[in-house]
Amino acid sequence: MRNSGLKGSFRLSRSQVDAQVVAVSPGIFALGHRSADGSKFTIRRVGRSDADVNRRLHEYVGRYSHFKFDYSPSSSAAFEKECSLFHRLNPQDNRIHPTRPQGTMWRCPMCQIFD
Repeated sequence: MRNSGLKGSFRLSRSQVDAQVVAVSPGIFALGHRSADGSKFTIRRVGRSDADVNRRLHEYVGRYSHFKFDYSPSSSAAFEKECSLFHRLNPQDNRIHPTRPQGTMWRCPMCQIFD
């Protein structure tokens, strides 16, 4: 698995999300599972939050065992990083290209889907 550049992995539980993701901030995340021996993290989904990555991660508690994340300086930076991870990692549970926030004209840095 190529390096995602994200922090973690951490157990995906409400308490761990709150302990690790302390700032209210846009951000990006990867969700998945660790191998039995803990040596490998398999990314199954990538995503983002345009405002509060902690709150968004709470929506996935119980669906995946672990997460990685990072804060983004802006929602546009979170969108670009999510697109980049989507194209580089091709996560199994992301069936469609990441959407851009409503009302924006942002382009994916990796493809021409929004041209």
